[in-house]
Parts: sequence; structure tokens; C-alpha cells
Amino acid sequence: MPLFWRRWMYYMSPYTYYIEGVITNDLHGKPIRCRSYDFFVFSPPGSQSCGQFAGSWLQSANGYLDNEGATGSCNYCPYRNGDEYYSALNWSFVHRWRNFCILIGFTAFNIGFTVFMTRMYKVDKR
Repeated sequence: MPLFWRRWMYYMSPYTYYIEGVITNDLHGKPIRCRSYDFFVFSPPGSQSCGQFAGSWLQSANGYLDNEGATGSCNYCPYRNGDEYYSALNWSFVHRWRNFCILIGFTAFNIGFTVFMTRMYKVDKR
């Protein structure tokens, strides 16, 4: 999407708030278990284990190591729970009621505006 549209159209769309509310409500606190093809595989240097090599980095990063004691190939999953998944999208679970109110406001405005414009421009057929 071109930058011009992305800067304001994303926030104008009610679907943004609907999707954020539904996804964050559904994924909040849910543990994520990666399948074998979802892992990022890397090898630790020397005779270090996966936990020794990536342990300090994992304390500040999202995700988990599937095999911390392995010395051959390490399996890294980028998400530990659902909150880590949607935080990359700048979504937050605490916004769910804000998003709900924005949707109610959007709906009320559209209904009210439609009724107002219909009454204002209604043609009397008598």
C-alpha cells in the first residue's frame, strides 16, 4: 500500500479495529507450539549447547528454543504465546474496549447520518 494511503486510511477503516479486537481477544495468553517446519534452525558455535549460545539473547527476545540442550542444530520458534504474535503488529489486548467503542461509534454515526440525510432530502410524493 502506498505510504500516502497507509498513513491515514489504516486508521479510518473500522475493519482495523474489528480485526484487532477479535485477534487480540482470541490469542491473548494462548501458548504457541511451533510445528517442525515453523522452526528457525541454526547451529551453535563450537561445543556450546543451544541454551548456552542463545540463552542471554532469549531473555530479551520473543520465542523459545525447542531443544536447549542440543549441540547440533537448534530449533527456535519466534513466538511463545499469542501476545508476542500480535505485538509485532502494534496491537494490544488492553485496546479491546477502545476498539469496541470505536465500532459502536462508527455504526451509530452511519445510522444517524443515513437517517438525517434521508429525512433532509426525502422527496414528498403527495
